[in-house]
Amino acid sequence: MSQNVFRINNPNELRKAGPLDLIEMVPVPGANSLYLPKIALEIYTYGVVKKELIHTSGPTGTAKSSFIEAMALPENFLPICASMGLANKNPSNSTLLKWHVSSLPESFTNAGL
Repeated sequence: MSQNVFRINNPNELRKAGPLDLIEMVPVPGANSLYLPKIALEIYTYGVVKKELIHTSGPTGTAKSSFIEAMALPENFLPICASMGLANKNPSNSTLLKWHVSSLPESFTNAGL
């Protein structure tokens, strides 16, 4: 089984992607692009829009924080909302993102991160 890679910022490509195809996300400034299966992005987006509890876990170094930060970008979040027919939401208002940023050590938040 082969996987195709589609760009999140191209609605025509995103529409063609199947659930297991990889989606190239717009990177957070200073970071690399993430490539995730479309189904993972849709499940996460649905959970955020519907204010569901989302448990994100995995071994160290598997880009959990990078994923949450990337999904907080409107360039990544809004195209998935649109492709799923969900109301456009501003991800920066997400409780999950607020908790994630507020849980960082003070030294990080003082550095502007």
